[in-house]
Amino acid sequence: MAWDRRLLARSQHLTLLIAGFHGLYPVLESDASYSSAAQRLGVTLTFKVGLSKSYKPGNEHVQEVVRKHGLILQDAEDELRIQAEIAAQRAKMYDWDAENDEDEQMQPEVAAEEESEVDDSGHFDRFSLSSSLESLMDQSFLKIVKLRRKFTLGWAGAEFLDAEVEKSQWKEEDVFAAKKKVRFSFPGSRDSL
Repeated sequence: MAWDRRLLARSQHLTLLIAGFHGLYPVLESDASYSSAAQRLGVTLTFKVGLSKSYKPGNEHVQEVVRKHGLILQDAEDELRIQAEIAAQRAKMYDWDAENDEDEQMQPEVAAEEESEVDDSGHFDRFSLSSSLESLMDQSFLKIVKLRRKFTLGWAGAEFLDAEVEKSQWKEEDVFAAKKKVRFSFPGSRDSL
C-alpha cells in the first residue's frame, strides 16, 4: 500500500546496492550461509535501496552511500586553499604571469560546475521507503533465501516459515515438520496443491 508506481519516473531506476564483501567473492555458500572465509573476515552484507538515473550509479556515489564512517566534508576555506594550490602548481608548470594566474583560479570552479551537471546521471538518491526497505533486507533477506533453498519453498512460503519461526521461537525444521504434519501447505511451495 505504501508503494506508489508514480514514484519512479521513466528516467529513474530502482537500484539495490549490496555492500560489505571486504574484497571476497562469493561470500555465500549454495545454502545462502556465509562461507568460512567470509566468517573469518567478518563479512556482513548490507543492502542500500535508492533511485538512480542510470541502471548503475557512479563509483563515487556508491562509495559515499555505503561508507560506514566518513570524514567531515571539506569546508569553504579548505576548498579555496585547494583551488589556490592547484592554480599555483599550474602557474609554476606553465610559468605564466600573475594576470593569467588569476584567470586560471576562476577556471576550476566553472569546470567543476559543468562536470557536476554532466556527472549527475550516476547519482544515487534515497527516497521515503529506502530506510524501511534496507532494514527489511538486512534483517530478513538472507534468512528467507536460506529457507527457500533448505526446504524448496517459494518466496511466500519462506516468508511464512520465517514468520512462524519468529512467532513460535522453535527451530526451522520443527516448525516445518509441524506444519507439514497438519497437512498445511506452504504458499508457493512445490508440494502445495
